[in-house]
Amino acid sequence: NSIQEAMDMIYKGFDVADEYRNPVIIAADGMLGQMMEPVVVPPARAAAEEKDIPLIKPYALTGHKCKRERNAINSVWLKQELLEDYINEYWPKYEKAEKELPEYVTKNLEDAEVVFVAYGSTSRVVLEAMEILARDGIKAGLIRPKTLWPFPKEAFKEIGASTAHVISVELSKGQMMNDVKLAIEGRYPVSLISRVGGMLLDPVEVADRTKTILEVM
Repeated sequence: NSIQEAMDMIYKGFDVADEYRNPVIIAADGMLGQMMEPVVVPPARAAAEEKDIPLIKPYALTGHKCKRERNAINSVWLKQELLEDYINEYWPKYEKAEKELPEYVTKNLEDAEVVFVAYGSTSRVVLEAMEILARDGIKAGLIRPKTLWPFPKEAFKEIGASTAHVISVELSKGQMMNDVKLAIEGRYPVSLISRVGGMLLDPVEVADRTKTILEVM
């Protein structure tokens, strides 16, 4: 939601990729790329010395130098039973990620009539749309995922009993809405407000389209 937060997530992304030995994708958007804001760069950390790498990362291909077993990176298993064992062995890493990595921010969920789900620069637009709706007597809340995978399903348990509708606001054709529906588990109707192709949403448009959605309920 800000350049500082984006930078913090990028720094964290390297740590997560290193810990889980898995690619991390930063889902930034064009508007964020054009913004200018002050940031605080975290202090640099010293790189691990070569002698410590085999202890910190026993999987690393540093040359075994006759001091440990040879390492080999392999993802090809020609025997099905070996591949099944391999997948079962690594499945706890997936479960660990689902438990530890989701991050999100919520706002005004307690008595919201409608709850928006939005991330990145679109969430800033939604915050202004919420102010417009509030002036018209419509209480709105926000769930802002900071991680899209693992998707922060726990956030949706915080939605209050007064909510009648959930709206996914995104600069795509509803890809996140699919995750929202899964997280909602059929408890609320889910709609989509979106634009694509580099076209941006504005707060008035989001507020007007929200009113239309609520009117046809």
